[in-house]
Amino acid sequence: MNDRTVISENETPESPEKLFRLLDKVRQSDSAVVRDDQYEFLTFMDAARFRGRHFGLIDSGRFSGLEMESLGRAGVSFYSSDEARTDSEEIVTIRRACAKGGSFLAYFLNGDLAVEQVRQGGIPFPSLIKLAESGVYLHVSNRNGKRDESLLADLGRSCRRGGSWLVYYHHGPLRDDLSGLAETAAWIHLSDRSLGGDEEIALCRELARRSKRLVLIVESIRPAGFLQEMWRAGVFLRFMTPPVEPGSALGVLERKARKKTLDTRAYYISNAFIP
Repeated sequence: MNDRTVISENETPESPEKLFRLLDKVRQSDSAVVRDDQYEFLTFMDAARFRGRHFGLIDSGRFSGLEMESLGRAGVSFYSSDEARTDSEEIVTIRRACAKGGSFLAYFLNGDLAVEQVRQGGIPFPSLIKLAESGVYLHVSNRNGKRDESLLADLGRSCRRGGSWLVYYHHGPLRDDLSGLAETAAWIHLSDRSLGGDEEIALCRELARRSKRLVLIVESIRPAGFLQEMWRAGVFLRFMTPPVEPGSALGVLERKARKKTLDTRAYYISNAFIP
């Protein structure tokens, strides 16, 4: 599976040489990602005008909404979050600009999925529904707290109506029933470390049966039979284990898995870890 090149260069660009340096780095990767504090707005615009390969921009809130719209129309994709922007109307407007430029807007939700978020500076749930229905790709993790599966499913259905996806990253034991979320065509990422016992493995099998958008990060040695079962079910396998014998059953499966490309909109910035 493919992974993005994240460009991080501590410099303030003012010369044409820095534009060409950025272009060279973008050309080296099918889906390069750059932080918005690495170059000035006009440098990003100039780079975007060179057709052939688009790039992604990690949004920290540095650029204005109008600047983001200009970049979106030029074909730049965005990785934003509720730590960078919380004005839902502005986000929808930027997303529309991206649609005109053939790019996308991914938005990571760190806050709670609750109406009370409006008092905490976040985005209330009805506004999140509007973001989803506008075509924003929403990304949600349970790293910092349990997520309500019914609310996740509501967001997943809204994303599907808007022509995008909800992408959910699971941490901890797989003890929740995520079948409703899987049926919304959402992407679900989890590590095999979440499969500690028979109950969790059974839930994983059920998810694989219900969804063709399950990503399993393999971080420990697992029986080849189980992983082959997941592969046959359409699960995307991301191997993070030490290399095994190339001719073994696991070695053959790893080689196949590496050749299977995961859509860049199905993960946030990098597919090498679960955020």
